[in-house]
Amino acid sequence: MVYSSDGMLSRDGTRFAFRSSMMNMVSGSERSKWGCMSADRRDRPSASWPAGSSLTASDIGKTSVKLTWTPAERAAGG
Repeated sequence: MVYSSDGMLSRDGTRFAFRSSMMNMVSGSERSKWGCMSADRRDRPSASWPAGSSLTASDIGKTSVKLTWTPAERAAGG
């Protein structure tokens, strides 16, 4: 079985058109389908960090560091 896919992204990054194809090793078995996905990001406010937010580094080692920070507001886009 052979599978392939290709696609195109809109300039503003809100739409993606794609085509998926599948073919068995039998003549005439190819199947192809177009699809489109859309995300209107303009409806969702961006995440932001409240005034007075902080980022703290602790437990600093040779190959690691622990980071803690104030959670963003609207981190899930809502």
